[in-house]
Amino acid sequence: MNLAVIGLQFGDEGKGKIVDFLAERFDIVARFSGGSNAGHTVIHGGREVRFHLLPSGVLRGKIGVLGNGMVIDPAKFEEEVETLRDLGLDPDLKVSRRAHIVTGFHRMLDARDDEVIGIGTTRQGIGPAYVAKFRRIGIRAQDVLNGEILEKKLRMLARLFNLDIGEADKGGEEEAAEPWRISPELPGRR
Repeated sequence: MNLAVIGLQFGDEGKGKIVDFLAERFDIVARFSGGSNAGHTVIHGGREVRFHLLPSGVLRGKIGVLGNGMVIDPAKFEEEVETLRDLGLDPDLKVSRRAHIVTGFHRMLDARDDEVIGIGTTRQGIGPAYVAKFRRIGIRAQDVLNGEILEKKLRMLARLFNLDIGEADKGGEEEAAEPWRISPELPGRR
């Protein structure tokens, strides 16, 4: 049996709690889109646990899948994995090779755009990462596994958006360059 929990708003609907409740009946819990700008909080063993990227069903020992529609901040990903390990859990996580990676460039662009436009973003780089995805110039999880491709794409983004690559390095590429943190394997995928 397959089941999808889909929200009809931008958030604050309780999707994470619903997924946590329903996860008991399934082997795999997945997120197909989104980033770390929002999140959900669930209670596990009497402790409040906050997620921004991972599906809450991983608290129940389920396989967690981050799909190709996601934009993943590697530092936030690692924080959430560490939270699970602190709870004594060893999460089985799969990340689509086609999921996009949020970098320091995206956070810089988000902050710059917010200064000019004033739309009140979270400045987490989610919007610019999706723009890069839709323009087909983004950094995907599979690119992180190849240092040459990663560097080429980072330089291309710097040039396209007139950004200083040294400044962006301060924003998180160190995390993105550690491929062991992002498992590119999805069940049944190449």
